[in-house]
Amino acid sequence: MTYSRRGGAAARTTRSGGSGDDLSDLDLFSRDLSGQDLRGRSFDPINLSGFDLRKAKFDRAVFRNAVLSMADASEAEFNHANLRRVSMILTKFKQAHLVHANLCRVNARGAIFDKANLAAASLVKAKLPRASFEKANLRRADLEGANLRQANLRHADLTHAKLRHADLRMADLCGAKLYNADLSGAFLDRALLFGAGLDGNTNLDCVTLAKASWDSTTEGRNYLNAARFAEKIWIFMRGVRDPEGLRKKFRPLLDALGGFAAFILFGVTLFLWTLVFMDVWIQIPGDRGLILAGLVTVVLAGIVFAFVPTLLFGFFKWIRILWDERYPIKFYQKES
Repeated sequence: MTYSRRGGAAARTTRSGGSGDDLSDLDLFSRDLSGQDLRGRSFDPINLSGFDLRKAKFDRAVFRNAVLSMADASEAEFNHANLRRVSMILTKFKQAHLVHANLCRVNARGAIFDKANLAAASLVKAKLPRASFEKANLRRADLEGANLRQANLRHADLTHAKLRHADLRMADLCGAKLYNADLSGAFLDRALLFGAGLDGNTNLDCVTLAKASWDSTTEGRNYLNAARFAEKIWIFMRGVRDPEGLRKKFRPLLDALGGFAAFILFGVTLFLWTLVFMDVWIQIPGDRGLILAGLVTVVLAGIVFAFVPTLLFGFFKWIRILWDERYPIKFYQKES
């Protein structure tokens, strides 16, 4: 292993037999690789923080243990490149080409991908909070489990994109195209969806939309309205997927409701009998009627107290069974 005098620490290279290409032919001291053709090269490891990578060609290049933070890669080409786990914090990828690029688990906080082409790119579990994808092409991109909190996705094309379990809280999706996108299990709390486009093939199963905003300009807003209603059911069912969990969470509440209803009936009985004992109604038939009515309410109170919680509990168990048939347990299991 050797170091190029021209590149300093950034130009760490390996001789034949190493894991990366010999980069001694590159002038890394100037921190300028703009316009260079580096297709198919292997960079392992390398620190390109703050470098000028504009219009450089990195197609099918491999970046292992690389750092690209705060670099400017505008209009650069990374098609089919392997950038897995690369640190690219605040890096600029404006109008860059990353078709079929591997960006799994990258740390791209605050990175700028405006008008970039990320078609069919893989960004599984990528860290992208506050990143900007305005007018970016993300068709068929895989963003499952990605952190996109407060990300800018205005007018981005997410047609057929996979966003399962993605964190889109407070994200700006105004004008975004979400046709045929898979948003199942995604978090869209406080997200902005004004002018966004959805259709009947957009998967919104178990999506959370707490305080998310949309209006009449949102195409397919009826699907969002339905998803918001389904969310309330999902939140209820999510914690009661097993009978024991249901019992622990709701049986005390049902018992309390049954006790309250029984208390009301006992109260009515007491009131009726009090009228008798206070001789409010003097006629004997009337007194007998009140006594009989009181006995009926006592019986009803006993029935309510004894059976209503159990009946309600059985009803919720039935709902749980139907829910499990619609959404199997494996649907909620996320990859570690």
